[in-house]
Amino acid sequence: MTVGADVFLRDDFKALGEVNLVGAQITGQLDCTGGHFENANGTALRGNAMTVGADVFLRDGFQATGNLNLRRARITGNLQIIKAEINGLVDLQSGRVDEGFFWKNISGDVTTLDLTDTSVGVLRDDLESWDAVKRSRLKGFRYDGIDSDIRVRYRIEHLAPTKDQVATFDPQPHTQLAKTLSTHGQPVGAARVQF
Repeated sequence: MTVGADVFLRDDFKALGEVNLVGAQITGQLDCTGGHFENANGTALRGNAMTVGADVFLRDGFQATGNLNLRRARITGNLQIIKAEINGLVDLQSGRVDEGFFWKNISGDVTTLDLTDTSVGVLRDDLESWDAVKRSRLKGFRYDGIDSDIRVRYRIEHLAPTKDQVATFDPQPHTQLAKTLSTHGQPVGAARVQF
């Protein structure tokens, strides 16, 4: 699918079954603000390998019952997942968000947030939204900056591997956090992450 403008799946939009945007080329925004996507036993929104020339909005009443698959998506603007209820897996693996990745005011049952090898401009998040995630995959997750009130000690706690991840522990998420803190004038926080 190629769209030379914005795509709106918002407000009263409701999908029962998978919405498939695999490989879509959208030059404007993908706006799913307040949209309801339901596919409890599968993928509610599939947008892997899609390209969006502006922002993606999954916010302000957005609901997903089922998985969100944005694997290898390329988003030129922001990816805003704010004030959203998500019940399922969120897969952003190997994606690229040129500007901000917003992960705020998330409720529901996020079984996994997969940011493996994902690259974003600025991470904008809150602690409550990380607490809504049962399992996070952060190996290779890269960001240029952080705009958040989360204290370093809580970030360190969320980077700790789960029982099933101990054998495959990778220091990269810690190294990334320390590097970003150091670059942005927080050497004490960087040192806490490293030691």
